[in-house]
Amino acid sequence: AVRGVRELRARAGFRKMEAVALCKLATVHILLDEGSSAAVVAKQAVTLAVESGDRRCEASARLALGRSALADGDFEEAQRAGEEAAALFGAARDHAQEISAVEVIVNSYLQRSDLNAAVRVATEVMNRFAAARNLRMQASMMIAVADVNLQAQDVEGALVFLKKARVTSSEAKDSVGEAGGVPPVA
Repeated sequence: AVRGVRELRARAGFRKMEAVALCKLATVHILLDEGSSAAVVAKQAVTLAVESGDRRCEASARLALGRSALADGDFEEAQRAGEEAAALFGAARDHAQEISAVEVIVNSYLQRSDLNAAVRVATEVMNRFAAARNLRMQASMMIAVADVNLQAQDVEGALVFLKKARVTSSEAKDSVGEAGGVPPVA
């Protein structure tokens, strides 16, 4: 029985390594402007990651699938994969990767010319980070909202959010400095 458990763990480990490699291969296909190849490889990565049982690996594979689907022009698939990845990264409290997944969702809406949905998603996540007083992530989402405004050719709106992001980022630096015993830079 112990041997069987070890074999299962070893197989899961190999699946995880293979999924990670396929995610990187999908990125290469995206860089080479081969969106459909990237999507095929990313779907294989998701399957292996799910089989491995590693939720973080699954989140990364779903993020790769979302990015690949964007490159392939399948914006609905990109949205679904982005939502799944964001939920998994959020559960793992990996906020930086969660934001990457939200950017896939926002871009999927932008590619379908649904600016209202893109702003809604970005604003909801920004407000959630604001409520949690996670200033660094809030500032990152403000930049995402500014990007949406730029896509809509709303330069004034983009400037408002970029200025807010700068202020919020400074507040985040100050609070880290105080908490870490390092004096804030004036």
